Amino acid sequence: MDFDGGTEGANRTSAGIDAFAAHYNANGGLDWAKGIGSPGFAVSIAAALTEDGYYLGGLFGNTVNFDPYNGSADRTSNSGSGDLFVARYRLTKQLKKDQKNEISNAITKEDQKTLILFPNPTDEILGIDWSGFESDESVEVRIMDLLGRPVMTRTMSTDETAIDVTGLSPGYHLFQARQNDITQVQRFMKK
Repeated sequence: MDFDGGTEGANRTSAGIDAFAAHYNANGGLDWAKGIGSPGFAVSIAAALTEDGYYLGGLFGNTVNFDPYNGSADRTSNSGSGDLFVARYRLTKQLKKDQKNEISNAITKEDQKTLILFPNPTDEILGIDWSGFESDESVEVRIMDLLGRPVMTRTMSTDETAIDVTGLSPGYHLFQARQNDITQVQRFMKK
C-alpha cells in the first residue's frame, strides 16, 4: 500500500493481515507510516496521538511483531485465535514539536467541545450532549461493539437528547457520531 499518494511513494507491505498507522502534517504530507502484524495478524480498532506517544488498540492472533521499526517485539496471543492489544509508541522530539505546532494551529474553541454521554453506565436511556456539532444538521449515529461491529445505526437531530439502548446486550459499546467532517467516538457501558 502506498501511504504517500504523491510522486515519492511510501509503500508498506503485508504478509497477511497487518495493522498500519500513518501521520500526515498539516499540509497533507506524509511524516511516517508504520505497520505491525506479520507473521500473525493484527487489526487496529482505535488509535490516538497524544503528547506522550501514539497509541494503537485492536485485535491480534498467533505471534505478532509489535515493533514497527526493524527490531523485534514478538507477543503471542493466549487463545491463539485472537486477543486484545493496546500498544504505545513514543514520539521523537521532532514529531512532538511538529504535533504541538499543528495542534495549536488547528484547534479552535469550537473544536475543543466534546460529545458527552450520560448516565454512564446506563440500562435504558443514554443521554446525549451534542457539544461540537452544528445544531441545524443531522448526525449519523452508529453504536458498535468493541470489535467495531455495528449493533445500531440511525440518523439523529441535535434536538434529540437521548437514545433508547434497552435492546443492546450488556457490556461496553462505542458511540460514534458523524456530521460532515466532524466525527466523535465515546465509550459507554450498558448494564
